[in-house]
Amino acid sequence: DSNKSSGFFKLGQEGKFRVYHNQYSTNTLALNKHQHREDHDKRRHLSHKFCMTPAGEFKWNGSLYGSKALTVSTLRLTIIQLENNIPAPFLHPNWA
Repeated sequence: DSNKSSGFFKLGQEGKFRVYHNQYSTNTLALNKHQHREDHDKRRHLSHKFCMTPAGEFKWNGSLYGSKALTVSTLRLTIIQLENNIPAPFLHPNWA
């Protein structure tokens, strides 16, 4: 706390270390040419087996952190979202 009162900056004082973003996973420009090519080849290979489009990406519907009630609500909404993303021809008549 003496650094705050003296006016000098100390690394970590801004609190940005609490929010970490891996630039290699979120920013494709952070990869070098070889890594970018490997990522492209991996996606091309996996796209034959799995859905790699944005429609197939998983997303939580709600907050990931919070009280037990908030977590249960997030799980409930996410399961409903997953259920709604299943095309009708894949649903069994007894599930309705």
